[in-house]
Amino acid sequence: MKNSTSDSVLAIIDDDPYSARLLTRALFLAGATNVEWLGGPVDCSAKLSVLFQGQSSNLGSAIIVDLKGHSDATRDFIAEIAGAAEHANLPILAMALSDDQQTSVALHAAGASAVFVRHADRDDYARQASEIVSFWVRLQRPVAVGM
Repeated sequence: MKNSTSDSVLAIIDDDPYSARLLTRALFLAGATNVEWLGGPVDCSAKLSVLFQGQSSNLGSAIIVDLKGHSDATRDFIAEIAGAAEHANLPILAMALSDDQQTSVALHAAGASAVFVRHADRDDYARQASEIVSFWVRLQRPVAVGM
């Protein structure tokens, strides 16, 4: 994992270190070049503040929020940071246990730019990581990707 918050490309907020390591590895295998786990919702506030403040010189960063799936923690945390993330032009990608419409609508309403499903199957998980990287690449401004 990369340790510099100021040049973070994909920042993960996850309350489970094992889950964060798994997602980080999957994202690297899918082509992400810089991934950083910021910690859980409590211990990431200082790093998020730095990320929000430095975003203007940092093309293409995104925040992935993956908190307790059996609660509204991801939705609530996204709602908490959505204004600052939008001001910093940082998309928020939410991880959910399922792709049901009610969950997706709630996460989008809270401020998520996209919702991805946290799969238990290894191949599906890898495919989802690839979709996250692909989504992030498509969000880039054309000048950032050489167009």
